[in-house]
Amino acid sequence: QHGVTGLVVPPRDPQALKEAIQTLLDDPEARRRMGEAGRDRVRREFTPELLLDRVMEVYEQVLNNRPD
Repeated sequence: QHGVTGLVVPPRDPQALKEAIQTLLDDPEARRRMGEAGRDRVRREFTPELLLDRVMEVYEQVLNNRPD
């Protein structure tokens, strides 16, 4: 979540990566805020139970759409 839980840069764009890193180096408050938001998001959205539910949903979709 760009600007909320971190900074997103395009793949294979070292200049964009450099700029994002420099932005974080220059702004300790943004680092703290995004770090906390990232931790909160992981705790909320990536629990083992939720990940298992998501994997099971994928398996169920695959099994329900297989040819007989």
